Amino acid sequence: RRLTLPGAFLTADEMLHRTARLVRGLTLDREAIARNLATYGTFAASERLLMELVKAGADRQEMHEVLRGHSMAAWEAVREGRTNPLPDLLADEARLASYLPPEQIRTLLDISGYIGDAPQRARALAEEIRRRCRTG
Repeated sequence: RRLTLPGAFLTADEMLHRTARLVRGLTLDREAIARNLATYGTFAASERLLMELVKAGADRQEMHEVLRGHSMAAWEAVREGRTNPLPDLLADEARLASYLPPEQIRTLLDISGYIGDAPQRARALAEEIRRRCRTG
């Protein structure tokens, strides 16, 4: 114990110093973030579209396959340096249009308001911080 505990504290201290140094050097490239969201965000938003299609009565597995097929084609286009065609591919897909209108499909794929479960996570973290501050 006489050797283990001091060594553990020294290790933890070094880890904290390195982490602080790393975090202080972080910068955000807002243009790169916007570019990445424009290029790849639609892929994440397709989950929201799938949920709405199922709510509208579509078969989940069938719609998943439709989305997957178009996503693979869009991914290939992105890899070739072209603009992500996924919103157009899905809005023009007749199998989706029988459940949702093309305008709604485009709206669901718009990532500008897509924040996932971030509000719930932020509230849970804030509550945990409050709880710890109260208990000391």
